[in-house]
Amino acid sequence: MVWVIKHHNKSSKQITIAAPVEVTQVIRKDVSDVIELAGVAETDQSADIQSQVTGQILSVNFDDGQEVKTGD
Repeated sequence: MVWVIKHHNKSSKQITIAAPVEVTQVIRKDVSDVIELAGVAETDQSADIQSQVTGQILSVNFDDGQEVKTGD
């Protein structure tokens, strides 16, 4: 035999209070998928680079980012 006792206390009713919300009109517009940020890049490794011959660089015949090959 199982006895179930249920206690109901009317003073323990929960009161739900609505939270204030802000409503605005939806506007359709384009959103950029590019974000420009400023920062500092740091590496956890480094390498010392030096030439095999001594001398002075008189000119640089390529642009930054340009692909170069042996003999150029």
